[in-house]
Amino acid sequence: MPQDRAQRFETFVTWYLRLNGYFTVPNFVVHAGDDQSRIRGDVVGNRTELDTLAIRLPYSREKSGTQFPMHDALIHGPPGKFDVVFAEVKSGNSKSPNKSWQREERVSDIAYMLRFLGWHKDETKIQEAARKLQHNFSFEEAHLRMRYIIFSETVDRTWSGRGVQYITFDECILFLAEERGQC
Repeated sequence: MPQDRAQRFETFVTWYLRLNGYFTVPNFVVHAGDDQSRIRGDVVGNRTELDTLAIRLPYSREKSGTQFPMHDALIHGPPGKFDVVFAEVKSGNSKSPNKSWQREERVSDIAYMLRFLGWHKDETKIQEAARKLQHNFSFEEAHLRMRYIIFSETVDRTWSGRGVQYITFDECILFLAEERGQC
């Protein structure tokens, strides 16, 4: 079955993340199981969907003769931390974060993803991390870094100024062709 434009970009970003050492969960769905109006028979509706949820372990590296390079724009940061990326792919005109990241009343969507990750056991800590992640688009503690990253053709300067990290498709392609592809 042929993919549409959005699906092709989402697949590309998932592979880009994989080639940088991330385990990926594409099309991560935030279910609405706590909303009875969203349940019909055996079907539970969804609140939102994240294009790719990606996790990189602190000392991940891949060697096949030589060690493969990683894209510094993606992995740059303090060493020794689990790195979680909430990747949103914007192949159209809009480059702003999804509603779950913009509206305070949607922080429960982010908390859902954090429960799935399983880093924090305590619900109070999950809620605190979700609020900080929604407000700053990143969250860090001793051995963990979490970031919301938008992959798109261009950077939205307004949202970038508010803390959203952008990586353009051209940056991904250049890394894959000029650095990773030369190994």
